[in-house]
Amino acid sequence: MSADQLTRPAALRAARWLNVVTITWNVAEAAVALAAGAVAGSLSLVAFGLNSCIEVSAALVLTWRL
Repeated sequence: MSADQLTRPAALRAARWLNVVTITWNVAEAAVALAAGAVAGSLSLVAFGLNSCIEVSAALVLTWRL
């Protein structure tokens, strides 16, 4: 194996870290979009916030799988 290839444990650590970053980002994104959508009365912003919630649920499934 060459030096630039990750071992399986290292790859799993990297994947878990990226998944945590993704969940954190999407939770913040959902909170901001839902709050802004509610204040502005914007259906588009609310839908964007709900989409972020769906992305969080998908990332949680990935957490379970990893």
